[in-house]
Amino acid sequence: AGSAGRGVGMGKTWCWAPCGGAGSLPDDGRPPAPAQENGIGHHGDEDGEAWFDALENAFEVDHSNQAGSGTWDECRRGSAAEAGIYLSRVDTDSATYTVAHTSHPKVSYRHVKGTTVHSVLLDMELDYPVDRVWAMGWEFEYLDTWNPFAIEPTVLDNDGDRTLVLYFAVWLPWPFHPRENYIHVKWSDALDEHGCFFVTLHDIEFENKLAESYGGGSKERPSKKKKKRERASILKGSSAWVWPVREGGGGKSRVLFSVHADPLVFSPPNWLVNFVLKLMAPTIYKALQKALHKVYVEDPHSPYARRVQEKELYHTMRERLCEVGA
Repeated sequence: AGSAGRGVGMGKTWCWAPCGGAGSLPDDGRPPAPAQENGIGHHGDEDGEAWFDALENAFEVDHSNQAGSGTWDECRRGSAAEAGIYLSRVDTDSATYTVAHTSHPKVSYRHVKGTTVHSVLLDMELDYPVDRVWAMGWEFEYLDTWNPFAIEPTVLDNDGDRTLVLYFAVWLPWPFHPRENYIHVKWSDALDEHGCFFVTLHDIEFENKLAESYGGGSKERPSKKKKKRERASILKGSSAWVWPVREGGGGKSRVLFSVHADPLVFSPPNWLVNFVLKLMAPTIYKALQKALHKVYVEDPHSPYARRVQEKELYHTMRERLCEVGA
């Protein structure tokens, strides 16, 4: 774990809106059609600072009437409002993205001039059920066994099976140093409302935590036996959705990532942006496809396969999917 060259990516753009509005879930349970494709470009027709402020504030949810984390019922209660806000934002913003990679995974990109924020939509379909796909990301400490851009993926803290605090670094080509991240991840069961499982992910600072607080004991941050790394920022509003695909007999999944990142690189060159969008994301997708086959077909006793069969999280996921007919 620590060798350079290991990140996460996905790929097709779905437009969603809550409460049955434009872009809501069709009757067959599949995501809406992809957004219209455009050419690669930057968007400068709105005030950059105002857009950045709006991004910071758009995802504030009133949790005063929501149950805390813990039981599965608590996970389900209150998830609809939060998922609806995020889905609505993707629906609103998707028309301003441009398509950088059209085949699997589909990668769309947005950069508003005047900000340091780079937004990416990553959409893909996988020939494996939701619980198996979910485990490839949730069993985070195994990420660098298949992802060629992930460095030292580490679970720093957890709250049962619902919330994780994660550390990882992403390899970038020379002359850039790897970018390290401290991320708060929380998932919700939004099957009843939106037909999917839903994840929020953002810097731990948004949870009033500091990277420096994760040191010592069993939660010690990764060692300094590494080349220089620099911090990157994953902003609030970043999220992921995993839908069961019901067509063709089921057993497949669709995944959408919506990531708002500040790489803390002043004016990253176009070649670096193209590397991330056109090489990194497709490479990760192909690596994930191979890993899914290896850990569930070639080696049914792999750590991934054992955890999917043994952990209560995945048992309950399967039960919930059966309840909604997925």
